[in-house]
Amino acid sequence: MEINELYLKFLNKNIPNYILIEEVDRIYKEKYKANELDKTNFIDLKKDAYVDYANIVKCYEITDEKVLDNLYSKEEKEEHHRYAKEYAPRYPEEDHRLEEGKLINVMLESKDGKRISGYTVQGSCSYISSELVVFIGTKQEDQNLDNHRFRYYLDCLEETGYL
Repeated sequence: MEINELYLKFLNKNIPNYILIEEVDRIYKEKYKANELDKTNFIDLKKDAYVDYANIVKCYEITDEKVLDNLYSKEEKEEHHRYAKEYAPRYPEEDHRLEEGKLINVMLESKDGKRISGYTVQGSCSYISSELVVFIGTKQEDQNLDNHRFRYYLDCLEETGYL
């Protein structure tokens, strides 16, 4: 769909500027049957320059097979199958669930404890990443078509079915 059409849909939908973490928590637990984990399970993220470990407020793992099957695109499923067939057998002692599409980990950061300020996704899933962009939202003053981040936000809204 053309960006101008997406923008018109956006204006007519009355979409909130962001989604509160408590609502995201409900969505993850109900829609994705996610289990909440303690951030100490992801202590290795302290070494990641792109992660603000001190501000991680929620961590989830998604393992339900039906949920995962509905989240992955056709291409992602093909990549998981290829990995399971070609690479996983070479290293049987290692955990390959992320690469095989049997697990997605999501860590949410928040600077104020109410809104998502950043996130990390382990396991390749474009839908989850796009939905997190939607959850983070956009500021009112940034909502114009000259802003490439807003255009990306509109694309994410469409991809995830919010438009």
